Parts: sequence; C-alpha cells; structure tokens
Amino acid sequence: MTDDPITTTDPITLDVEPRGPSPGQIGLGIVLLGVGVMWLLVVLDILDDVAWTAVLAGAVIAIGVLLVVLARSGPHGGLIATGFAITLLLALALTVQDIVDVPFSGGIGDADYGPAAVADLDSPYRLAIGDLTVDLRGVDFEPGLTEIEATVAIGHLVVQLPEGVAVAVDMSVGAGQAVVDTDTGAEQSFDGLDVDENYQDSGFQSAEVRVRIRAAVGLGQVEVRR
Repeated sequence: MTDDPITTTDPITLDVEPRGPSPGQIGLGIVLLGVGVMWLLVVLDILDDVAWTAVLAGAVIAIGVLLVVLARSGPHGGLIATGFAITLLLALALTVQDIVDVPFSGGIGDADYGPAAVADLDSPYRLAIGDLTVDLRGVDFEPGLTEIEATVAIGHLVVQLPEGVAVAVDMSVGAGQAVVDTDTGAEQSFDGLDVDENYQDSGFQSAEVRVRIRAAVGLGQVEVRR
C-alpha cells in the first residue's frame, strides 16, 4: 500500500480593477443634472417662467447625441428608456398647448398669489404642473377694464373673485372641468373635452369697474369662485 503524494496548490488571485461608470451613465447623469438644476431654480423662485417644452426638447436632443456618439460602445438601455419617457412627456406638453393654447411654462408644484393692489397684479399667472390659486379679493380695482390671465398646463386652477366688481370670465379646459360662481349665487359647471365657456355678470358692459378673467387649464380643473 502506497500513500498518495500530497500536493499543494497555491491560491489563484485575480486582480479585478473596479469598474467605473460607463460613458452612457455619465452622459445621462449630466442630462438629468441639468433638468434637475432647472427644476430647483423654479422651485426656489429664482426662475419664474420656464418654457418646459424647450427644456424637454433640449434633453431629448442631448440624449440623442449621446446615443449616436456612444453607439459603438455597447447597448445603453438607460439612455434609451429615459429618452423615451422624456419624449412622451414632451408630446403631452405640446398636445396640451395645441388643444387649449395653454403654455407648458411656469413652475411645478403649488403656487398662491394674493395681490393687495392693482400695482401688485402680475398677469399672466402661469404654472406648468400643480395647483395655482389667484386670490383677487384684496384688490381695490380702479374704474375701467382690467384683464387678468391665469393658466395651468396640468393640474388645478382657482381664481377668487372680488366683491362689488362686475366680472366676465373666459374658461378653457382641454380635458376636465370648469366651474364658475355666478352673480346670482348659482354655480355653473362644464365637464368633458375641449371645454370653452364664457360667463358674464349682468350689467357688465355698463359697470364702472370691470374685470375680465381668462382662466385656462390643459388637463385638470379650473374654478372661478366668489
């Protein structure tokens, strides 16, 4: 009986260098960083009126350029998915603008305005996505006609009317609901697609102090309340 020879094998060590981010990931990060910085500036009220369709179009172009430049370096599923999602959002924004002439511009989130005088009015009031409230009850309107415009591309718009002022309202909604409180205390409501309704207080044409409101929402609800 012979003993088998004992052999030892040195462990094999593989030097694996850490893998850094791919060029596609870096490019996508830069694009998203740019959009995020723009969004932050709007939220902080550093930028008041941003044309988001231009921002989205720029992001789509940047992603397209990255895909062309990096085409030989392998698949870039993240870039493609992000570009597709931004393209859909851009198409939605352009559709909203086309249906009811509501610009996809302004901030994103909640915005409340309560001017205390005619000099404080900052029409047009615009919001891209979110809830916008324009409270006019504290304004002492001067004799004559004052025109005010407020729009929300996607979301909810509320306009609070002042007392003792004759009002005319032009309401537009691409898809959703429009509601207005009349001078008799009744409520008029309109639902559906491509809503385009006008309301006018009795005696509006002969009133000394008149206010005309244009309230428009692309997708959502507009309320004109007293």
